[in-house]
Amino acid sequence: MDDELAQVVTPALLRELDEQVERVGEVLEGRPRLTIGPVPVGALTRLPIAP
Repeated sequence: MDDELAQVVTPALLRELDEQVERVGEVLEGRPRLTIGPVPVGALTRLPIAP
């Protein structure tokens, strides 16, 4: 995480985001991953989402 993001994403906020990510994973029955910062886009982002 770069310095600019570190100023915005406090430890308390990061814990809250982690909890939300876990809840989403439980609902979707998947393995969630929280990404903070630039997210790469490309061919893989165009794959269909399974129902």
